[in-house]
Amino acid sequence: MRPRPLLLVVALAAAFGPLAGAAPATAQSAPVVVVAAGDISPEPAATTTNDHATAALAVAADPRRVVCLGDCQYEDGDLAKFRSTRGWRGSWGRLNDRQCPTAGNHEYMDAGPGAPGFFTYFADRLTACAAAGNPSAGYYAYDLGGWRVYVLSTDCRRTDGTGPGCQAGSVQQTWLANDLARNPRACTLAISHHPRWGSGYFGDDAAVEPLWRTFVDARGDLWLAGHEHHYARFGPLDRNGHITSGAGTRQLTVGTGGKSLLGFRRSPHPEGLRYRDSSHYGVARLALTPTTWSSEFRRTDGVTADRTGTVGCWR
Repeated sequence: MRPRPLLLVVALAAAFGPLAGAAPATAQSAPVVVVAAGDISPEPAATTTNDHATAALAVAADPRRVVCLGDCQYEDGDLAKFRSTRGWRGSWGRLNDRQCPTAGNHEYMDAGPGAPGFFTYFADRLTACAAAGNPSAGYYAYDLGGWRVYVLSTDCRRTDGTGPGCQAGSVQQTWLANDLARNPRACTLAISHHPRWGSGYFGDDAAVEPLWRTFVDARGDLWLAGHEHHYARFGPLDRNGHITSGAGTRQLTVGTGGKSLLGFRRSPHPEGLRYRDSSHYGVARLALTPTTWSSEFRRTDGVTADRTGTVGCWR
């Protein structure tokens, strides 16, 4: 009986090694998992436990990085509230060793200038996370699985001099532009509290525009934000918020971490809105590879309500 062709190939490979010209097998590294949400822990005296439910989702995802998108602890980011087992410590604090957070406007409502509770509580984490920037002022950058990640301070309307500013030519905007130029990556991620685009309680935030335009002009891939107490996903947008035919910067708003939910007060942003939900608490789960990303919105009722599929990075 003549040997079957496949068996013959296997036999030859066993005897002589890989066929000439065959590419060697390489192990594919697993995607880096990131979990993010903002607007998380209510006052410790509150009876709601939605922040504990979203924290359970975060723990179950077993992420390498956890990101609070600002307003981590209500109502004012007081240090004692962060340390309370009925506040942040008892919910998302379980993942502090993986946390690289950004401050929201409620953190700056703490007594004393410059959000002292937030920056004291997260001092060790900010030092560990930041590879560049000024983490003590709320903006910094680090590398994660081939990505360059920018954490931005976007309480841009502050007039007390405690913020780094967002306007063109500000310390933060200048640093962002320079770091993007010095550290080109195939994929880049921006993290802030305030979204540039929105159709919820607050709507579009023009004060963030200089940072948004700087990021888009550098072909930034993904912008994560909170502030609006809902979930919303936008398609690829240009620097002016217009939908593009292909590549562009995509915004995910994930203000569903547990504090409260707010309905939509405005018509959808005229361009680019793909999905929104103001009825469920949940987290965004991202999977990052050196050239792609994907995201899901995982709700506390056990439903995964929104999936992007795999998206190629812009560069």
